[in-house]
Amino acid sequence: MIDTILFDLDGTLLPMDFDHFMKLYFYHIGEYFSDLIEPKKLIGDILQATDYMARMKNDKTNEENFMEHFAGLIDGDIDVYKNRFNDFYINHFDFVQASTSPSSLMNQCVKILKEKGYTLCIATNPLFPRVANLRRLKWGNIDIDDFLYMSTFEQNKYNKPFIEYFQEVLDHIVKRPEDCLMVGNDLSDDLPAQKIGIKTYIITDHLLNKNNVENTADYIGDYQAFYDFVVTLPNVK
Repeated sequence: MIDTILFDLDGTLLPMDFDHFMKLYFYHIGEYFSDLIEPKKLIGDILQATDYMARMKNDKTNEENFMEHFAGLIDGDIDVYKNRFNDFYINHFDFVQASTSPSSLMNQCVKILKEKGYTLCIATNPLFPRVANLRRLKWGNIDIDDFLYMSTFEQNKYNKPFIEYFQEVLDHIVKRPEDCLMVGNDLSDDLPAQKIGIKTYIITDHLLNKNNVENTADYIGDYQAFYDFVVTLPNVK
């Protein structure tokens, strides 16, 4: 019986215009680092290091893989860059909030699921540090205390769409695949949860399908349909 809901963040719990998000993100981070590095080079280096990190399966955390690769691309002290990244997410990341807005329906879903006794987790692709994830939760009026677990850049060693990512989440929360439902909006990133036996619900409001894969989700619907689905779920207390 399903007693655990794994939520993607961007485009699922938090409505998002992804293209607008990336445009604002790269503009503002480029501006913030411009005294250290030319913005176009910074963006290229971030993308290259992120691509490297996303592909790795070497028992290092995402943070370790990203920073080690990024350090080889820049001219400068990597510790200076690490501190600057951290300060950006704490003090300047909110400039990107204009690409998002809260979803009252999804926030109600979280409340209902908590009341019914479900274990809730944020299974976001761990490409951002915890502080950036927390800022995005704040933008969505989402309370981190409602969730047992959140995947992050500092903690996780695997990324979507690798099945190792989903197994890593299960290992952290000590759950079996049949206990869980993965709720997401990205067919390429979220449907692979099915490969280890996790059922899936694809939210269609901000649907992403960069690889044109078939939507084989167990459940499909917009925010309203998901809310209606949550209302019908049994208590698990």
